[in-house]
Amino acid sequence: MNKILVVDDNYSIIKEVAGLFSENPDWEIISVHSVSEANSLLAKIHFEILVTDIQLPIRLGEQINEEGGRILVEQLSVRPKIKKPGFIIGATTHTKTYEDSITYFQNRGWPIVCCEHDMSELCTLLKSRIEYQSKPIEKVDIAIVTALQHCELEAVLRTPYSWVERNLGTTDATCHVGELLIGQNALKLAAISCPRMGIASASVTTSQVLDILQPDYLFMTGIAAGIEGKVALGDILVADLVWDWGSGKATIKDGKHEFKAAPNQIAINPKYRNLVKNLVSNGNTLQRIYTNWPANKPEKSLSAHLGPIATGSVVLENPEIVESIKAQHRKTIGIEMEGFGFCTAAELSATPPKLAAVIKSVCDFADPEKNDDIQNYAAYTSTSFTFALIEEIFQAKQSDT
Repeated sequence: MNKILVVDDNYSIIKEVAGLFSENPDWEIISVHSVSEANSLLAKIHFEILVTDIQLPIRLGEQINEEGGRILVEQLSVRPKIKKPGFIIGATTHTKTYEDSITYFQNRGWPIVCCEHDMSELCTLLKSRIEYQSKPIEKVDIAIVTALQHCELEAVLRTPYSWVERNLGTTDATCHVGELLIGQNALKLAAISCPRMGIASASVTTSQVLDILQPDYLFMTGIAAGIEGKVALGDILVADLVWDWGSGKATIKDGKHEFKAAPNQIAINPKYRNLVKNLVSNGNTLQRIYTNWPANKPEKSLSAHLGPIATGSVVLENPEIVESIKAQHRKTIGIEMEGFGFCTAAELSATPPKLAAVIKSVCDFADPEKNDDIQNYAAYTSTSFTFALIEEIFQAKQSDT
């Protein structure tokens, strides 16, 4: 269900918006009365639309701050855990406040309306936005698939690309669409999470994305287990090939269980391998990603690695199984649960992308000593590297033309 957050210290704007959506079952209206209440909700819930009054108290019960709504909008860009709404509308019933705030909102690409005499302009704006979001999604340039909505998709949606939730064609699935400007190119983006973890779910979701959105470039981002001694927590792993480590024959030999692996490996498009390899060793890019994370992070600086990543449909906390996987490919750098399904769907698609790349970051070492605190950082580094790679790809294309 689509959600709208209304932040208003009195009832006038809330009443109007709620009335507009009273007979629309696809939209849920949630209202709060202060900046701090809004921040608390925005850290937990993604809203398609945020409507904020300008004169708001910072905390419930405090005096009105004449720039409260502007403070709220400003915090959206600096707080990493905020789920940025897809669209923002400023609203005020005070003409002077409107005149003082219009430049601020326009410079950030958001509308602001004056509701001193009536709410008609606000209603028209909301109706237009809803009609836009109801239209079917057209072909996109880039699609990002994640296994998890929590942490992984959230990291993608924190990027400043005006994400809006939309239905994925005629399916029950929803995805988010946005726009990225690189030079003169306005690139259409889509991001979606799988309904559950694992190879099968990733394959089905990726197939839907390819059939409906037909992206030229396809990425899977998120978190993975790293091979201890080869990589560090938070490090970025780019798969130059993936395989299902559980593919093979389970038998008994001399009274003991024995597994004979028979993996089918899928390699990254060699046309892009050198470009990826160069970015993996780009210290400036990695340092920028490391520095820009504002919360707790590993003391060791960020590194990136290009190498084999194994996929399997179980969450691993067993070092013995990790050793058996490493025996299938001695250069293995990571283990995760979806990459092979993602790459298989891309390889077999009737509309295959130019590049399908698995880019995940290390959050543990597939042992019982897992620490979930690193997950948000790992999801962030994976996402940031992916968008750095997208920029490299399209800058290279512009240089060739």
